Amino acid sequence: ENAVIIVMDYAFGEQAFETMDELLKPYEADNGKVHLDVKSVSIMGKAGILEGGKGDIMIPTAHIFEGTADNYPFKNELKKEDLEGFGVRSFDGSMISVLGTSLQNKDLLKFFHDSTWNVIGLEMEGAHYQKAIQSA
Repeated sequence: ENAVIIVMDYAFGEQAFETMDELLKPYEADNGKVHLDVKSVSIMGKAGILEGGKGDIMIPTAHIFEGTADNYPFKNELKKEDLEGFGVRSFDGSMISVLGTSLQNKDLLKFFHDSTWNVIGLEMEGAHYQKAIQSA
């Protein structure tokens, strides 16, 4: 078997769900539906950091979808320890997937940061990606 790496340009908000959902759906072949043997999904992107500072790396352990009861905890293969000794700080914890960055304010960001969710940052696609991955 040959491995395939797919590099996808930036998805915005809910486009992330639609794109990942289509990638992970079984496809029709002559002998019926074929499910892809996906071994791993790795996603890199930009996000607003609540713990740390500019240039630091955030390693999510869950995606929480703002305004909903949707919470997607997952096992991240990347660990803080993997980045030790490279001169960059890293933080692990939950990420809030927000509806839009312009809808946030200082009080709301402080609430997320100080909550029991252990929120380290906010972004707009994580919960959408995670929803598609976990439903596949």
